Formats: sequence, structure tokens, C-alpha cells
Amino acid sequence: IARLRPFVSRYPWSPAHAESGYRLADLELLAAREEFRSRMAGFLDGAPDSKQIQNRSLAPFVNYGPAIEQYQAILREDTSFAHTDGVLFNLGMILADDGRADAMQYLHRLVIDYPASPDVQEAWLRMGNERFDARDFAGSIPLLAHAAQGNDASFTAMALYRLGWSQFEQERFDDAI
Repeated sequence: IARLRPFVSRYPWSPAHAESGYRLADLELLAAREEFRSRMAGFLDGAPDSKQIQNRSLAPFVNYGPAIEQYQAILREDTSFAHTDGVLFNLGMILADDGRADAMQYLHRLVIDYPASPDVQEAWLRMGNERFDARDFAGSIPLLAHAAQGNDASFTAMALYRLGWSQFEQERFDDAI
């Protein structure tokens, strides 16, 4: 991070700029998660009572800000970047984890613009789960159906489970079975 951050800011014309920015964003994401784990361990080592655990203002959170900024800069500055699908996936997933409403636009763009990306099945599943969690069962069905068609058996199983549940909630019992 200490070497990539200055390079990315000082040499925007470099042919290595986008790739360096992508690596920087990945490192920022890893650093944010490591910092969170460390702070959470410290919080839990303090033996908080149940009231303190429920108080969100006391609990640590993941600071995705630097990674989000870097991924968004790549999308703005290099529209032909070779790993745009990875940028869209990572950005959509961390924004969704952060509870941000704009997360789904990045995942939607991924599945539409990069249907052969290895992250597409998980993106369909995440979009379907977001609709399902919002109790939009009808809206979740086509998204989960796409996720169920992917190659990863664990994602397929999760998608099929939620797909059946969504159909059950709509009283489409034969489809749910």
C-alpha cells in the first residue's frame, strides 16, 4: 500500500496505472478486513456484556472507504481495464456488505456486460438474496434462477433453496417442490 498509493496518484498516465490501482484496491480491502478482525478481537477480549454487544456504536466496523474509492476511480478512469469484471464484483459486494443501495447497480452491470466472468454466478445469487431479504419474492425468482444455472455447486444449492422458498411464499407450490 505504501508503494502503490503514491505511484497511482503520481503517474495516472502510466500503462501500469489501472493494474496498480486494482492491486492497491485489493490490498486496501485486505487491510480493512485485517484491521476489523484485530479491533473485533480487542472488543471481544474486553468481555462485553450483551447490552454492549447489541450497541452498534461500540462494536468495530469494517472501513471499506479506501478500497471503494480506488475501485470507483478505476471505473471512472480506465473504461478498457482488463479486470473490470473483478472491479464491479468487488465493489458491488463490499457496498452490499456495507448496506449501500448503490451496490446492486455494479453487480447488475457485471452480469450484463461480463456474462462469462467467473464471478457472475455469485453476483446473481447476491442480487437474488437482496430481493429475497427485502421480501420481494417475485423479483428474486429470475435472479436466483440465473444463479442456480452456474457451475459452482454450493452457489447452485443456495440459489435453489431460496428459489424454492420464494416460490413457496407466492403459493406456487408445484414450482417450489
